[in-house]
Amino acid sequence: MKPMRRKDRQMPEEEARALLAKGEYGVLATVEEGDQPYGVPLSYVVVENSIYFHCAYQGHKVENLRHQPKVCFTVVGGTKPVFSGGDFSTLYQSVVVFGTAAEVTEDAKKAEVLTALCQKYMPEYSHEIPASLAKDGKHTAVWAVAIQQISGKSKKEE
Repeated sequence: MKPMRRKDRQMPEEEARALLAKGEYGVLATVEEGDQPYGVPLSYVVVENSIYFHCAYQGHKVENLRHQPKVCFTVVGGTKPVFSGGDFSTLYQSVVVFGTAAEVTEDAKKAEVLTALCQKYMPEYSHEIPASLAKDGKHTAVWAVAIQQISGKSKKEE
């Protein structure tokens, strides 16, 4: 990863990891055959040092991941446009992760990740997770992005 140009806006790694963990959605950037970039927004969960997401077993994203497993994942936190002292600007937080994607094939790990995803987005339905996994779990692919590099950047009110 290239060094950050605006070092004064660089987040400590712990803060970047916290933003990544609490982020609602991220954009996964992949590369297809022929080197065409492809970015797709998705829901995700962080477990240990990996980002996990679910998807179908086939499709554009999966084809790209099988072609080139190196990916970039970006999350944007709170943003706020501001006008101050005659200048237009934006307050923001963001995190960028570089990593390598791999399909999760172990049933126990898939169930753990799908449970974590459900609990992140709809904790009030936690009691429904076992039945949902029994019904749909075998039809759902799970992928992991092992976090190899992470950086965060923010501009806060002065």
